Amino acid sequence: MKKIVVFGRGKVAPTKESATKPKVDYAGTFLKSKKIKMRQCVYISHDIHAVIAKLVRAMVSAGKDISIGSYIDTVLAEHLQANKEEINEMYRQQQGDLL
Repeated sequence: MKKIVVFGRGKVAPTKESATKPKVDYAGTFLKSKKIKMRQCVYISHDIHAVIAKLVRAMVSAGKDISIGSYIDTVLAEHLQANKEEINEMYRQQQGDLL
């Protein structure tokens, strides 16, 4: 299996913007239990799944009540919230160009 860079651990120098952002409580934000009542199937790469599964197994061993699905759901929800303005602008541009 090839080595992948996950969660910004590459050799990229921090940007001015990232240096000014407040540090996020990662465990408090992403490693929390979440009930998913209505499920949907999505596909992710095997490499990403392996990394997430390894993280979730370690967290479960440490006493966290978390699943792969709840972790991915929480990460995506945070991503959408953090990038809301840009996402909405892209959506509006596409909607405006439709007709």
